[in-house]
Amino acid sequence: MSRSQAFVLNLVISLLILLVILYLSWNRWYTPALFMADGGWQGFRLVAVIFLLVGPGLTLLLFKPGKRGLWYDMVIVILLQIGVLVWGSWTLYRERPVALVYSEGYFIPVTGYQLKDAGLTAEKLESLDRARPALIYLDLPEDEETMQQYRLRVMATGVPLYLLLELYRPFDTSALEKVRRQDLDMEKRYAGKPAQYRIYQRFLQEHEQGTDALIYVPLHARYIRQILALDASTGKVISSLQIIPPPLMTVRPPPRKNEV
Repeated sequence: MSRSQAFVLNLVISLLILLVILYLSWNRWYTPALFMADGGWQGFRLVAVIFLLVGPGLTLLLFKPGKRGLWYDMVIVILLQIGVLVWGSWTLYRERPVALVYSEGYFIPVTGYQLKDAGLTAEKLESLDRARPALIYLDLPEDEETMQQYRLRVMATGVPLYLLLELYRPFDTSALEKVRRQDLDMEKRYAGKPAQYRIYQRFLQEHEQGTDALIYVPLHARYIRQILALDASTGKVISSLQIIPPPLMTVRPPPRKNEV
């Protein structure tokens, strides 16, 4: 086998393995709506570059027909590739968002290890929502005094508001109704922004649901901010719109009448 043949063989096998990892990341671990937004694509690119450098790259550099100790070099290359594959796959899986927590007018992706560190068991997560990622409603107190106590607790402990487990509630009909009262008015907000409004209109044309059958909620992920479209009756995520949502301060619910 020549050097070029060895390189091509390793490259083809490596690309096939990466396609499997990409499929798992896109369809199983992150879902399409979160793959680009919350680290799936960014992590996969890093794993792919290292995997290809260690595999086909080192093969091209080290493989020489008739070279003494060639088998040893190739074993080292294969072991390095296996190590990168295990590390990369585990990292992608560990960083996947297992829940979307609705807090103050927007969704925040939360990883499994974040919930575990906060004390949420797998059984408790299952009881909130069996789907993945699970949809969780953060039931914030209505009175400003209690809410201020929670904010002071967040500043004192460093634990973000969306990880306060005692406030977690199922994303049921009651929660969905509260979310509906805070959803984005897409027509009003984006009518004056032609590029983003075209994305919104194209989405409506591709989906048969009427505007009243959908709820639009900002998603503030690690890398990309976008808008999720939810079925107003079930709360199921229908699709994601590549539209920049309003800043966090403007998507929070307005003050209640008795708070003035």
